Amino acid sequence: AQGDVVEEVTVTGIRASLERSMDTKRNSAGVVDAISSEDIGKFPDTNLAESLQRITGVSISRSNGEGSQITVRGFGADNNMVTLNGRTMPAASTSNGGGGDSRAFDFANLASEGISGVEVFKTGKANITTGGIGATVNVKTAKPLDNPGLVASAGVKAVMDTTNRAGDDVTPEASGLFSWSNDDSTFGVALSASHQQRDSGTVGATVNDWGIYTWDSINEPQRTWNNANAQVTNAPDEGQLYSRFYDLRYEFIDTQRTRDNAQLTLQFAPTEEFTATVDYTFAENEIKSQLGQAGNWMQQGGNLQAVEFDNQEIATMIYAKEAYGNAIDEGFEQQWREQTNTLDSVGVNLGYQVNDALSFNLDVHDSEMHSRGTGPHGTGQIRMALAAPVVVEREWFFGGDFPTYLNKYDDSRRVRPASVEAASPWIRNGMIDPSDLSSTMLNLDQADQLSSVTQIKLDGLYELDNGHFDFGIESREMESNTRRYASGNT
Repeated sequence: AQGDVVEEVTVTGIRASLERSMDTKRNSAGVVDAISSEDIGKFPDTNLAESLQRITGVSISRSNGEGSQITVRGFGADNNMVTLNGRTMPAASTSNGGGGDSRAFDFANLASEGISGVEVFKTGKANITTGGIGATVNVKTAKPLDNPGLVASAGVKAVMDTTNRAGDDVTPEASGLFSWSNDDSTFGVALSASHQQRDSGTVGATVNDWGIYTWDSINEPQRTWNNANAQVTNAPDEGQLYSRFYDLRYEFIDTQRTRDNAQLTLQFAPTEEFTATVDYTFAENEIKSQLGQAGNWMQQGGNLQAVEFDNQEIATMIYAKEAYGNAIDEGFEQQWREQTNTLDSVGVNLGYQVNDALSFNLDVHDSEMHSRGTGPHGTGQIRMALAAPVVVEREWFFGGDFPTYLNKYDDSRRVRPASVEAASPWIRNGMIDPSDLSSTMLNLDQADQLSSVTQIKLDGLYELDNGHFDFGIESREMESNTRRYASGNT
């Protein structure tokens, strides 16, 4: 009857997000999983990698405690293709002045606030970009004509991280998304941006390496040491394998990360049959780290005074003591690491509905990913090693929860050539002080990877009475250029 009121219920939030994800799976041919934002500007988690681990069969690797790259059904990051709104994204990755040979996309470069959804295609489809053995992951961004009228979202968050020694424990995150379309939905503009900082750190002990050997005669020249007077506790059996450490290092790393993302999208739909979309995506992740390290190496030979092994099948050193006739080094190292990852993507999409049965979609984009060291002199890593040659006795303890060492210092037993001593007399006061310290080497490392993708794709759809027919053609040009250089042990 006339005058009846038809009530319309609009579902939003988490329930709507789950419904959209289920619709994606239901309407797709093949095995597809999806995550949709709860609302505009509300995508779960800090970055996309951490959201993707919610999907069955997807696991992630972490860098500095944050999600970075994905593994799908056992296939690592190099074997998964990542697309942005159906466009193949370039991949480039360097770290600490090395790398540069990666085709794995790093999701830590993308903030989640401007993302409307993520699709994971676990099976191949003719209209999906090839190259992903494990999966093809499609990242979708918000478009103004999909959100009629004026829509805006702003968010301010703070990250608390007390692991750092330098920087701030509390760092800011800010994001905003603005979307507008006119009343007729013929023109729209959307702009999203985010800024995030984080200061973090790690402190720990590490061993450069462990060596595996066979226990043999105490006087065997090939053994780790050659000192028949060494006191051996719980010695391995003849012929048994045993392991020994080469050194013990204490180190701290402080990291400062700044990530900026932005996307501008313009849409024009003068008729119901034609829609034009132009968009630009920018993402930059700047990472700076400082490392400090103290290292104590085994000297082997006749220096070993005592050693103790545990009862494992491969007997492992849990205590060792060495003494030195002349003082030897305690090593120190300072490292500065700095790199920047930048993604630029420009694209144009034209959609045309010829008639009720036939439609075309043309998409063109040019995208570039650049990962490089941006430290002093263009380096990704600077390493300065120092040494104090004043250690006359050293012990290592590996039997507890945390490995420790104990050094005995005496700078009076250090021997230098007479000419060096005459030019710069050594201050011998029986203890370690700044005058005992000197540089030993300087290393400069740089890696620079620049990858680009230019893609043109024409898709067609012809509707049939009981189905539809998809067809299309694609041209894709991909290029990756890597440069690496190093100045070693200067």
